Amino acid sequence: MREEIADAEVSFGDAKRCKLKVHIQAEHASFQYSVDSEGWQPFGPKLDISDLSESLNR
Repeated sequence: MREEIADAEVSFGDAKRCKLKVHIQAEHASFQYSVDSEGWQPFGPKLDISDLSESLNR
């Protein structure tokens, strides 16, 4: 089993909340955030999630 830790700092200015999107494409997951639900900004690295899909099939 491989462990990957995503580490990204994001400044939200005066916003008290944000929304998070996870986009999964094949064996990778990428992330976006928004403080207004309109402008989505990417953050963090693209993660290899191939181990996750293999674990679910067992």
